[in-house]
Amino acid sequence: MSKDGDILKLLGKHSTVSKIIKTKKSTTITKKIDTDNLNCLIKFDGWTIIGTHHFYKIPKNIPLDKSIYKLKIASFDLDGTIIKTKSGSRFSRNFKDWKWFNSNTLDILKNYQKNNYLIIIFTNQGGIIAKKEQKSFINFITKLNDILSYLENVFIYVSPKRPNYDKKKINHLISKQQDHDLYRKPNTGMWDELIKYLKENYKIENNNNINGNFEIDLENSFYCGDAAGRPQDFSDSDKVFAKNIGLPFYLPEEIFS
Repeated sequence: MSKDGDILKLLGKHSTVSKIIKTKKSTTITKKIDTDNLNCLIKFDGWTIIGTHHFYKIPKNIPLDKSIYKLKIASFDLDGTIIKTKSGSRFSRNFKDWKWFNSNTLDILKNYQKNNYLIIIFTNQGGIIAKKEQKSFINFITKLNDILSYLENVFIYVSPKRPNYDKKKINHLISKQQDHDLYRKPNTGMWDELIKYLKENYKIENNNNINGNFEIDLENSFYCGDAAGRPQDFSDSDKVFAKNIGLPFYLPEEIFS
């Protein structure tokens, strides 16, 4: 059985207590259920799933000198912004159906990193349910891992679809509708998760910042996406998201030209 198949098999049944499971290749999977808010926390291979409303992947270490107190953030939507489909379809047909937005994209992203920008991806994925047994979920994770093989040290935050509630099966792992709404752009749940993580893990180590606190460099940071409310766009969610988090907004054609 494949590695993904092992994961699917291991997570086929949910537990009501914390559990550590090791695969044959020593991949550690942590399952923890918070019985207060009925959300399930699952960790595997660097990915973390919170309930059914959010999953993310962050670098093992924040790739910045700890003396930098003004953080520059280059944040992006995923589909139609950083990548497009090879097939020309609106949605990818499989995990191999992707290519960079254009020939400049990868070099420009790496150049931002060289200039001490944190690269963040915030993406709504309304066709994906964050469950291990879902083929669409495994395909999506495989595609993102492939992208990360070209571009390391990227923060990825994903807002998936809420599963249907099955009254015949008491599924206490399904997050509340409010949670799903909060994390879906243009709402700010994914951005709030990023700021929370940075506050907990990035402390300034120099004499100029006694409290060790960072600031977001709003003047030089930005959010880039393709949903800008133009006639050809499906919505204006990216443009409004940028406004809600207080960052300048750019189209992918402006960043990757």
